[in-house]
Amino acid sequence: MKSNTDKRSDSHSQASVSRLQSVYSPLTTLCLLFIVFLSCCPKLPRIYIRPGPGLSDLKRIAVLPLDNLSGEEEAAEQMTEIFAMELMRTGRFDVAEPGLVKKAVKERRIRTTRDIDLEAAKWLGENLDLNLILVGSVLDFEVQESQNKPVPVVTVILRLVQTNTGTTLWATYASRKGDDRETLFGWGRITSLPELAKEVASEMISTLRME
Repeated sequence: MKSNTDKRSDSHSQASVSRLQSVYSPLTTLCLLFIVFLSCCPKLPRIYIRPGPGLSDLKRIAVLPLDNLSGEEEAAEQMTEIFAMELMRTGRFDVAEPGLVKKAVKERRIRTTRDIDLEAAKWLGENLDLNLILVGSVLDFEVQESQNKPVPVVTVILRLVQTNTGTTLWATYASRKGDDRETLFGWGRITSLPELAKEVASEMISTLRME
């Protein structure tokens, strides 16, 4: 018989699948679910890297507004800004100005990740002088209560798409809770949602292979 914890975990997984299916095509959903369920451990990002050359010659990138599947207002906007900052912090990319990206997305009438096909990717590449676009979804962005203590939760899925081919070069999934790395005396516990969001973004972006 499943415990209440197992039941909540199953319910959460089913909800994540439904949210992915509402945004992505069946093939893309299948690929992303493979990443999601590749490991039972949610503490480290799950990664897909397309075989072939690295990203050393692909520098110009834009972070498109992420889809908000979390139900929390402004979750996607905050995470979009955080990922743009993390990319700039690496010093390896030339990140397109967010205002120009939003204007282009509006002009192209891109509302969700589902609208990013080859034609749209090429159009963005040509109009913003891009090699790459970062797209994805925020699945969880909230603060829960555990033993009368706040526990932030962040779950994100990302894809890196080459604009001239529409090919997904890299994809990653991360799900973190503020207490999943807690040790003795509360060391390692994160109680701030923005702090956890930044840590998740940093860990995900650190998996980008340049060579």
